[in-house]
Amino acid sequence: MLLARVVGNVVSTAKNDSLTGKKLLILQPIDAQRQDRGARLIALDSVGAGAGETVYYCRGREASFPWYPEEVPADAAIVGIVDRVNVEKKPGPGVGRQKPEIRRQESEARSQEKVATRRRRAKN
Repeated sequence: MLLARVVGNVVSTAKNDSLTGKKLLILQPIDAQRQDRGARLIALDSVGAGAGETVYYCRGREASFPWYPEEVPADAAIVGIVDRVNVEKKPGPGVGRQKPEIRRQESEARSQEKVATRRRRAKN
C-alpha cells in the first residue's frame, strides 16, 4: 500500500455501469514525511475520503477487491484514511555506535573467553 493526499475529484457522467455511484478522486502520492512523490493518479474511493486527507491506496488487480464479488474496472483504489504517520528517525553518524577501540577490546575479551572455555573442556 502507498500513501497519498487527496487533491481533487473527477466528475464523469458517461462511464462503465459498474462505476455508477463510486467516487473518483485525484491523488498526489507522498512519502512518509508527506512530501510529494511522483505523478498524480485517479483512484476509486472505497472509504469515503475527502479533499486534503492523507490516504493509503493500492494499485493493480487488488484495487478491485474492496467491491468483491462485484467486478470493478479499477487500477487504483483508496483503502484507508490515515490518522497519523509515525516514522522512526535514523540516528546520525556515530550516534549509538561504539568507538573502534571499544569494539576491538570487547572482541579480544570474547576471543580470550572462548580460548579459556576450550581449554577447560579439553581438560575434562
